[in-house]
Amino acid sequence: MIAALTFALNGAAQVIQEHSYPGQGIVAHLGYQDDLYAILDAPAHVCRLYNANHALVKAINLPVPAGDFTINSVQHVTDGLFNTDEAIELTFTGYKIGSAGVDYESRVINENGQILAAIPGASAVYVDYLENAWKLLAWIYDYSVNPAEVETIVFSLPGQLTTGTETPPAQMVERLPHPNPASAFIWLSYHLKPGEEGEMIVSNASGQVVKTLRLGPDYSSIQLSLEGLAAGVYAYRVANGEGAGAFVVH
Repeated sequence: MIAALTFALNGAAQVIQEHSYPGQGIVAHLGYQDDLYAILDAPAHVCRLYNANHALVKAINLPVPAGDFTINSVQHVTDGLFNTDEAIELTFTGYKIGSAGVDYESRVINENGQILAAIPGASAVYVDYLENAWKLLAWIYDYSVNPAEVETIVFSLPGQLTTGTETPPAQMVERLPHPNPASAFIWLSYHLKPGEEGEMIVSNASGQVVKTLRLGPDYSSIQLSLEGLAAGVYAYRVANGEGAGAFVVH
C-alpha cells in the first residue's frame, strides 16, 4: 500500500531542475515591469537580472566602499520603494576586515549605481510595514565592546514595497554567523550544489589559514569549535560552494 502510494505521488508531480545560476539568487517581484531573477556575483560586485526565460536583462554594478570589501548578500530588489521612480533599487550588505575588527556596511542603490543611502556598521537590513508606511530597519553592531552592543536605526521610506523577496529576520539571523562574537563555538552557514561536497576555509586577520573543514551536501550550516583560536577577527569562505563572512572570537 505504501509503495503504491509513493508511486502515485511520484507519478503525479516531479521537482525538475529548470536552470542553474552561478551565485546567490532571489526572485524580484517588480511593480513597473515583469518579475526577474536577481543573481549576485559577489567577487565582481555585480547583481545580474534575468527574465523568466533566464536571459540576461541587466547587470547592476554595486558601488562598494574602498578597500577589500566582501559582499554577503543582496536583498530587497524592487522598484518604487526607496524612491518613487521606475528604476530598480536594491540593498546589499558586506564587510571588510580592518585593524580594529570587522567593519560592516549596508547600502541602498538604484540600477544606475547611484547610492541612495549608505549605512556604516549595518550588518543586516530589513523592510517592514508600520502605521501605513514602509520602514527600513538597520542593525548596527559595535564589536569594540564585549559583549557586542547593537543599535537599531529606523528609516522612513517614500514608496511602496512590491517585491516578495523580504526575508523574515529570524531566517536572516540563521544565515549570519551566530553567536557573534563567540568564545566556545559558532554556527556558520553555507550552500552547496545538490549532491556535491565542499570545503570551508577559516583564516585569521593576517590571512593565515587556521582551520579547514569538509562540508557535506545534506546540511546548510556547521558548528565550528573555537578551541585553540586566539581572540581576534576571523574570516571564512566556502570552496566549491557559497558562503562567506567574518566573526569575532573573544
